[in-house]
Amino acid sequence: MHWLFKDILSGGRGAPADFDVNRFNLTQTRKYDGLALDELIERFMAVRHETIRIVREMKEEDLDRKGVHAFHGKGKLDRFIRWAYEHARLHEDDIHEALKNLLNCDRICHNDMLNFMKQDQKNPDIDHGR
Repeated sequence: MHWLFKDILSGGRGAPADFDVNRFNLTQTRKYDGLALDELIERFMAVRHETIRIVREMKEEDLDRKGVHAFHGKGKLDRFIRWAYEHARLHEDDIHEALKNLLNCDRICHNDMLNFMKQDQKNPDIDHGR
């Protein structure tokens, strides 16, 4: 979003007419393959801080600048800024849901293992090394 904001602020149209959102998204996710969680968080924070810096440096009248967003089409910069916030929030929600599912699975798997071990201990047909 930084390049979009900067382009509109400098008088440009925003997203190029031939911009392919799907291709862009594919290349962006590949850039992060294999990175450690700490590195991913560090990069996420750096991007958010840069977005905040750019927005803080804007003047009130900059919010009315018009441009083109590759996904949302024509609009004002204030709309694109709000969408950038919503976009990040949606991804954060995705992360929370994935973690919740992972933790729930770990809890279920752990409980299943404990139950299995209890049943195993009660089974007289199994040699428990005693």
